[in-house]
Amino acid sequence: MSKTEVLLLYGGKSGEHEVSCRSAGSICRNIDYDRFSLRLCGISRSNRWFLQPDTVRQDACRDGDAVRIDEDPERELSGMPGSGFRTAHGVPLEPDIVFPLVHGTFGEDGSLQGYMETLDLDYVGSRVFASAACFDKRMTKRLCSAAGIPCVEFLTFRAGDSLDDLSRTVSQQISGAWPGRAVFVKPARCGSSVGVTRVETGASITESLRSALEYDTDIMIEPEVRGRELECAVTGNHEITAHAVGEVQPIHGYYDYRTKYLDENGAALIIPADIDRSVYEDARLMAADAYRACDCSGFARVDMFYSNDTNELLLNEINTIPGFTSISMFPSLCREYGISYTDLISLLINLGKDQGREVSTLRFDFDQS
Repeated sequence: MSKTEVLLLYGGKSGEHEVSCRSAGSICRNIDYDRFSLRLCGISRSNRWFLQPDTVRQDACRDGDAVRIDEDPERELSGMPGSGFRTAHGVPLEPDIVFPLVHGTFGEDGSLQGYMETLDLDYVGSRVFASAACFDKRMTKRLCSAAGIPCVEFLTFRAGDSLDDLSRTVSQQISGAWPGRAVFVKPARCGSSVGVTRVETGASITESLRSALEYDTDIMIEPEVRGRELECAVTGNHEITAHAVGEVQPIHGYYDYRTKYLDENGAALIIPADIDRSVYEDARLMAADAYRACDCSGFARVDMFYSNDTNELLLNEINTIPGFTSISMFPSLCREYGISYTDLISLLINLGKDQGREVSTLRFDFDQS
């Protein structure tokens, strides 16, 4: 039986470029090479796409590190609508399926997914709408709230001409909405806690706004939830499986970018979460419901809080391309549920192929005669 050719996309023009390269390295080292042939496309920080020589994959497998990106102009790829990619010399590249492992902006926000559909290529993961909706934390909560899922409260603001004026407006609304509570200031569309700052009650919010505005024109403010930070892995297209629930316990402050990726002692990841069994099962149900509400497919990690003040679960956000190193939370939660990392990769590729077959049955023309 011939192998399925997988084109793995990694890197990208976002603050999560390095995270993506680390995730890609784990795929290289763990994919089932008896079933799949793997080719790599590294996307530079300037958003140029380069087909990688096989030595790049071999080095990642040998060194156990992030995959590098060789930016050789002779290997640059360009997209041809309706027919996949072409190399710099015009050679077609039409993989059986694309595995986008590009976190953050231009990878997780629907842009890349729309591009794959324009090229008529099947791919792993959520489609355009779900990717865009989940990347925008405001839209995620609006969709889930409409489906009756309790969510963390939020306020949203758009950048104006004056940072000082914006700061005054935000401070006034925070004081009215959540008096006496610390808040988190976030870019509305970003991931991996990039640009996120915790602000104590009464402290100036100006610098936090400035930091968030480096990554998005829209700002989201949420009150700090005193409680347990829970995460659940979900997979599936029509038939959805909520896997294990884990708990994140930051050692210093909150679960920011440094804690997630740079400080190996920055947080304890408790798998399975040490919580009451009824809360555990409710968290799995909420994760599956949120996945459906946002029309996700393939895979996602759903993040929640269990509030100490109200004893209720609150949806925080959904990540449609979560961190994917072998020790990241998403694959670890699946492993706890009984799916090995290698089998998980195979499952996600097959889910992408299933979705591609389903789309291939659709008509895109209309004849009234």
